[in-house]
Amino acid sequence: MLFGLTATRADTPENIRSMISGALVGPVRWAGCMAALRAMNPCGLLEVGPGRVLSGLACANGFGDTTRVFRVSDLRDVELAARTLFDHRANGLPAAGRIAA
Repeated sequence: MLFGLTATRADTPENIRSMISGALVGPVRWAGCMAALRAMNPCGLLEVGPGRVLSGLACANGFGDTTRVFRVSDLRDVELAARTLFDHRANGLPAAGRIAA
């Protein structure tokens, strides 16, 4: 998970709790997040929750051509995204495109 508060990852429960609580009052470091994500060279991005603002902004910032952008709002969407990413990786295919939830 990459957090908008610091544009860094958090991997311990304590750090995750701190990031989530800080996100309530802190600014989002959008440019930093986009740079950090590009450096990770992900095959997929998940926007969790209702709406599509963040996935739209990710596509507008260069993701979507080589990185699959998923909008997920329920368990079915998460399972579909995971299955699609696994199928692409297993077949050696690029993860281009987008699945609408």
